[in-house]
Amino acid sequence: FFFEHVLVHNVTSQGGEHSKMTQTYVGMSLLEDRVYSGISFETHDSEQRLWMEENVLGTLVPALQELIQAVRMKQEEEQDPHAILTPPLNPIDWLASLLMRNNPKHNINATKHPYYQLLQDHVRRVRALNNAATQGERDRAEAQRLEEARRQEEEAQRLAEEQRREEERRLKAEQDALEAERAERERAEREAAEEAARQASAQQETPAEDEPEEPVPEGITDEEKDQLWMEMLDARHKKQRDAMPTFLTSLRTKTEAVTSPEELRTLYDHVVQALADLMDGVAAYIAHYDSNTGQLAYEHASSNCSPLLRSKTVALNREAHPNAPVFQALEDNSSLHIPGLAASQEVVHCGDYPNPGDGDMFVGSVIDVFGNPLAALIVDTLTSNTRTPSVREQQLYGEEGPPREYRPIEEDEQEFLQQVVAELSGASVNAAASGTFQQVQELAAQAFNKDIRGICQNAVDLLGPLLGPTSNVYISLLETADNTDCFRVIAQFAAPEDRGHSQMIGKTLSSAKDPSGLACALLQGSGDDNFFFVANTLEEPSVGVYTDGDAAPDKPEGSLCVVGIQDVAGKTVGVLGVEDVVDGIYDAQLAVINKMADTLSGVLQTVFARKTMTAMCQQATEWLGIQTGVENIYLSLATSEGPLRYVAASPSQEFLLGQQLEAGTGMGYEVMQQSTHLCTAIADEPRIHLWDEAHRGQPGNVLMLPIALEGQKAFGILAADTLGDKKKDFTQQDIECFAQAAQILAIIFGEIGDGVVNDNSDEVTLDIENVLGARAIRFLKKVWLNLRSDVEHLTKDQILEMANYKAPTQTIHDSVRAALIILGSKPSKVSEWKDCRPKLKMTLIEKILKLDPTKKGKSIKYQTARKMLKGLTVDTVLDKGSLPASILYQWCFVSIQLRRAAVALRKKAGPQVASPLLDDDELAMTMGGETDPGADDDGSPDDGEDGAPDSEDEGGDDSPEE
Repeated sequence: FFFEHVLVHNVTSQGGEHSKMTQTYVGMSLLEDRVYSGISFETHDSEQRLWMEENVLGTLVPALQELIQAVRMKQEEEQDPHAILTPPLNPIDWLASLLMRNNPKHNINATKHPYYQLLQDHVRRVRALNNAATQGERDRAEAQRLEEARRQEEEAQRLAEEQRREEERRLKAEQDALEAERAERERAEREAAEEAARQASAQQETPAEDEPEEPVPEGITDEEKDQLWMEMLDARHKKQRDAMPTFLTSLRTKTEAVTSPEELRTLYDHVVQALADLMDGVAAYIAHYDSNTGQLAYEHASSNCSPLLRSKTVALNREAHPNAPVFQALEDNSSLHIPGLAASQEVVHCGDYPNPGDGDMFVGSVIDVFGNPLAALIVDTLTSNTRTPSVREQQLYGEEGPPREYRPIEEDEQEFLQQVVAELSGASVNAAASGTFQQVQELAAQAFNKDIRGICQNAVDLLGPLLGPTSNVYISLLETADNTDCFRVIAQFAAPEDRGHSQMIGKTLSSAKDPSGLACALLQGSGDDNFFFVANTLEEPSVGVYTDGDAAPDKPEGSLCVVGIQDVAGKTVGVLGVEDVVDGIYDAQLAVINKMADTLSGVLQTVFARKTMTAMCQQATEWLGIQTGVENIYLSLATSEGPLRYVAASPSQEFLLGQQLEAGTGMGYEVMQQSTHLCTAIADEPRIHLWDEAHRGQPGNVLMLPIALEGQKAFGILAADTLGDKKKDFTQQDIECFAQAAQILAIIFGEIGDGVVNDNSDEVTLDIENVLGARAIRFLKKVWLNLRSDVEHLTKDQILEMANYKAPTQTIHDSVRAALIILGSKPSKVSEWKDCRPKLKMTLIEKILKLDPTKKGKSIKYQTARKMLKGLTVDTVLDKGSLPASILYQWCFVSIQLRRAAVALRKKAGPQVASPLLDDDELAMTMGGETDPGADDDGSPDDGEDGAPDSEDEGGDDSPEE
């Protein structure tokens, strides 16, 4: 087909008298091709063939004819010995130069060529025949298409309903299985506990044989018997001491799992029996204390206690026995060791032993979260006097066993029991505070709707009542002010003045003014397990005072606890502080404070991740809209509950924000699971979910891409459509831009999960990152780095190619001019192409690589460049320009976006202030400022804008940088 046109043009070029013959020949030739290929010439034509005739051949064929003539003339010249030789002819360069000069888009004379006009007439004639096809055929085809689409939609809905029902059946079966498994596990644990209790009881009734089976030597003296007996006791005590640390570790695990009063009582039952099994010759029991009535009820007893004590009917009253050691321990919230019970006149015997003998007693007070006595753990050694002798003991001393000696409670045993009491106090705190922790954890589910400041305020309002009426609870978060770290209070337990405390919200503790402060020490990684406790603030010089910039107030006296709130990487980003100026802070309360800090760390990490991901998605949406010209762009993220939630959208799609797409609805979940992109006509895919079904039959395409790292579960979906858009199809350049955005978002989301999104770890650090951290502009920064690399790899030949253009397209001129203006050239000095050409040197690349678009300074050059590039997209620049011009265009636009983002961030956060957790609006609220949601860099006074362009040396290309 191509060479046919070359031959036809040979005839055309012979003279005007052959014009009519040529026209007839071309028409017949085209008709013959269609007959041979089986295509009806009357109503159809190959669209590719028409496109060639309309856009290529009318210019290319005459150019080839001129090339043939030029080659012939060159050959004749070389054969003529008298001819003046001209430079060698390069056919490719010659043809390219001719095509550029004769481009019909820019050279109207090229459209007047008879061959060009002949082909244009042919294309119009064929397309007119195509458009004249009977409306009936089109109507029937459209009706068939709509009927098929309706059938497919009904089938898809039927399949979706079946899948939904199957999913419900599967989930119910899984839930039933889990319930059955849980019930079976609880039954097994209950039976195991009962069996353990039976075995423990049986072990007390029958002598245990822990000693070696070796028979007692015959004929040994009484002294040797006593020596052997002492060795048996030492071995027994050593075994006990070795088991104590393991017991405490196991108890701590059980303590942390307590979430209700019922579970606390179950733990009491376990502890008393486990102590009796562990410690030789002791009985253990726990009594509940009612401080209002003074009643002490014995409700938990080991199996070796007396039947009366195990009956749960024994109770003591404080009024009847005010001097009983157990009431002394409860009133003092302390532990007591009572040696020699037989000689004590104050000890009340609740057992029914006929001959209790003598022994020791330990009493420990179990306290609640407010430091009030809740229960008493009591251990005595009276049971050693009634224990049945073991077989070996009977071998040594006969059926009566060894002499009934006094069984003391040693110091190491007392310390061990004090630790047990502390763990039980912690369990009581967990039982009381578990609801509070649960409410704070539930705030993470509101990560899309709840701001960090509100979450922190909820947390202190929940924690304050648990710590008593005089507590002062506050949360401060890390900021950067004037390149100095400081902590600013963003939440405080309500009505601090009513409890003797000052209002703290908005006040700061700076590492520059108070580098030794406890909060700043946590920032440096000091402290025991991210925690500081000071019993008296006046005696600790490292305790700092939060101020509002004025002179520091006097340091209040009292106890202080500060715990770090950490990000996912373990870095301190905030502080939970608790002061109590009257009653002090109890150990149980310290445990609650630590757990609240851990809970807050997890919740804030979730909220921070969601808010940062949402901000990055919005940056991607804006960048894609400018780059591709696509109007309908939207992003959705997967939630822990299952649905996809729309978090960012272009202006035309903002109605989607906050909407959720249930699992299995639409094509998004399939795209996420298969980790592949989808680009199709909406009318061809009935499974695509439309929020307004009225648009189902309208023309338009949809593009969906998963946001996912290789081999990992997708974070969400980046999607766009062309419904109601002037742009109906997605070009390859569009798809590549969207794929690049999805990949960058996946990398950033991975950084968020690893806790490094705010680290300045790139090869280039922008000025705004030093001030406000890296996360605020992370998406634009990565795009900018990619384009900066593309600029860096532009070759000298590519730059000179643009410089050699004598009359480039307006697109190329605008792209180059915008880049030069951003780099410091006056608009008036680059208004003409002849002014731009001398500046197209390798020094241009050097200037681009040095430029920081976020650095404070004048912004009018960015505004001028933005207006100059308005309406351009990557497609138009590549179509009407060149690859180097396209790279410059993209670099200009992302630099403009970075500039606008940096100025808006500075306006919102105030001068030189940043927080790794708070977004800019929350930060401004905490500092008492107001935010301007429409903030732009136009006329920004704090950005140094004075309405004048940057100055430029007359040296042109050698002008200094801003």
